[in-house]
Amino acid sequence: MCPYEYYTIMRQSKDPKILRLKMIQYARTHSIKRAAGFLHTTVNTVKKWLRRFDGSLESITDRSPRKLDSRSEKKIIALKEQLPRFSARRLKYEFDLPWSEKAIRRICKEHRLNRKYRRKKHQTKRCLREIKKHWRFLQQISIDTKDLRDIPEYWIGLKSRNLPAYQYTARDVTTGLLFLGFARELSLAYADIFAQRIIKHLKSCNIDLSRTTWQSDNGSEFVGSSS
Repeated sequence: MCPYEYYTIMRQSKDPKILRLKMIQYARTHSIKRAAGFLHTTVNTVKKWLRRFDGSLESITDRSPRKLDSRSEKKIIALKEQLPRFSARRLKYEFDLPWSEKAIRRICKEHRLNRKYRRKKHQTKRCLREIKKHWRFLQQISIDTKDLRDIPEYWIGLKSRNLPAYQYTARDVTTGLLFLGFARELSLAYADIFAQRIIKHLKSCNIDLSRTTWQSDNGSEFVGSSS
């Protein structure tokens, strides 16, 4: 069963239409009641999107009136002025606004509340990038992991098809050469296997790794448990 409630998943999703489509497919394959239970939502919510769906993604997008009344506009303006860094999407889902992202974005634009410029990159990052440009190939490999369970679009496939829950990543800082591995758990054993396979592959290509540095965030999956 999905550990997140339907509202939480929709708020975090970059494209709610895809999640609604998966919910519809799940309901048709199993049942409306099981789909509602799986996503921690109501039967009426599932029925609503089943009723609206006509085979196109446009039919399951958020709907809102073309013209908002002055009271609605004032609420959007007040929220945007209070939280200028919030996007239309974030305002909608953080405050459960009934209007579409497009309508919220339009109101903010009409009242010139959108950001007028992009935030510049941090000076330190630019300096580091310039330094790393002069590093040799495979001077440093950065290894890290990512928890895939917090990706709403991936959750249903993860549970229904028993897909891996974690991604292991190793990247050459200079060139961006990337190696990926996947596993069902985080552990020192899996991290070691991942690194050893990369080393074996690079050595088979006659690449000298004697001066290569491996960098991690020193998580337990790389240094082991302290207990």
